[in-house]
Amino acid sequence: MAVHLTCSQCRRRLAVSSRKSGTTIACPLCAAPLTVPAAATAICLREDPALPPAPKALAAPKPEVKPKAKAIEAVPAMNYRLIGASAAAALVFVVGLTVVCLAMTHRSRPAQPVAAAVAGLADAEHEVGNLDEAPEFVANESEPDLLPLTRAPVGEMEYVPPAPLVVKRRDKLNDEDLRRLLLSVRELNLDEERQRKTTRTILDMARKPKEGQEFHFTPDLLAVRGDLAGLPWRRGADCQLGKEPAESLQNVSRKIRDSMGRVQNRPNDELATSVKNTLHMGPGQVVIRPNTKNNFKDVTIPAAMQMLMVENRPVRRVLVEHLGTVGESTASEALARIALFDLSEQIRADALEVLSRRSPDEYRQVLLDGLRYPWAPVADHAAEALVVLKDKEALPALRRLSLEPDPVAPFYDNEQRSYVVRELVRVNHLTNCLMCHAPSRGTTEMVRGRIPVPDQPLPPISQYYESNDGIFVRADVTYLRQDFSVQQPVENANPWPTQQRFDYLVRLRPIGTNEFLKLSRLEPKETYPQREAVLHAIKELSGKGASANRGVPASADIGLENESPSDKR
Repeated sequence: MAVHLTCSQCRRRLAVSSRKSGTTIACPLCAAPLTVPAAATAICLREDPALPPAPKALAAPKPEVKPKAKAIEAVPAMNYRLIGASAAAALVFVVGLTVVCLAMTHRSRPAQPVAAAVAGLADAEHEVGNLDEAPEFVANESEPDLLPLTRAPVGEMEYVPPAPLVVKRRDKLNDEDLRRLLLSVRELNLDEERQRKTTRTILDMARKPKEGQEFHFTPDLLAVRGDLAGLPWRRGADCQLGKEPAESLQNVSRKIRDSMGRVQNRPNDELATSVKNTLHMGPGQVVIRPNTKNNFKDVTIPAAMQMLMVENRPVRRVLVEHLGTVGESTASEALARIALFDLSEQIRADALEVLSRRSPDEYRQVLLDGLRYPWAPVADHAAEALVVLKDKEALPALRRLSLEPDPVAPFYDNEQRSYVVRELVRVNHLTNCLMCHAPSRGTTEMVRGRIPVPDQPLPPISQYYESNDGIFVRADVTYLRQDFSVQQPVENANPWPTQQRFDYLVRLRPIGTNEFLKLSRLEPKETYPQREAVLHAIKELSGKGASANRGVPASADIGLENESPSDKR
């Protein structure tokens, strides 16, 4: 049982055990001597320090004094020392738990304030509890309100790249094997060797237009030539860019060409670094003009694809990396084209790695179109891509493609009103500028490029736009759009480089009756390379290879038994 009394000097209320009744103690606050009275007779007794200790007779219990006994029962017997110690221990636990949580989330706090707070709580445990007022902890005003965020060491946040995609190859051709196959593709030229007759005709018509002559006269002029017939000419509004796209194309192409000109004739790695620094001005930021900083990434795609797809492997890898930072669907389509047409297995795998993190709806049609490409390796690449990307939603379209005829077989074309055959052709990029672009009539026109002069060395890359001497074309007008480009060797190329750019595209070449009859009399094939690529994709995606092993899938397996021949066509 506790005896309660008040110090006559500092007025502090104290609680002392009843076992010390009749003894003298010192006040814990002011050290004044106090005599502890009997528990039954001297509750809340105010002692005078000068008085002698009370006699033991007064400490004897007097049960006959009932009023004082009632006063004793009214005071609750509570151990405030125990309560204060428990509260201090709880605060210490909360503070310790907070410190541990902050350490786990890589946050830091100066150790001195926390240690001072813990030390203050430890001192409070040894003090006699004050019943009138609770201790206050005044925060240090020099400390920030929020804990500062700090970066974790590099070793703790080391990036672990995902496992590379495993591409199941349908053939073992490397990039050099594919390049040699492309050497056998038919080459088309604007002018005959050592003659510039067609070039002079186009330039004369551009300088002195006749009455009623259209501005885009080049496609109509060249379409009548039998050797150039069937090319996919772009006419009217489809061949010319608007003002803003043309400005973006000019700005981007100049930046890229300047970056390549600064390291011309340097190692490939330095060229790739220069191009990368031009496209990236920080993590994920690509800029050309300050006012187009936010939407510049998507406008770089046309120029980057046109200029960088034909460069060496390190530069093409930079192109794939750049397209991976662009969230537009046009970037996904560009990556799908790289997965189809790039000759390097590694570059195609890099493009598929980026596509695996994107929606298949953005690139599926590009890969399906690749299955009908007349050059068989492209169809193989398309099938490999669909399998690696696990695009099972493409199965209905694949089953329909498996019933299509051979893409290189002759068929009747309504526009040309003759039988035609799909054919892959190539065009030398340096000697056929006027075949693909309109001639430039003034320096104010957009995206001007100088036509190389035969028997003269090529100008430096940095002078591609700035020079005013010679004949120019405008790249904002494009009549022919290549599918892909490859560097190929050229004989007797001096003074030009021996490795020159060739653009590859597909045309519908008209064939005569005799050739059509000759092709029709050939023994029909049970299958063809493009169909085998389609069947490979169906087998891998569906896990049902029984039909594919027979060469031609059964209509019951592909779900087309109710379609008419016109639908299949």
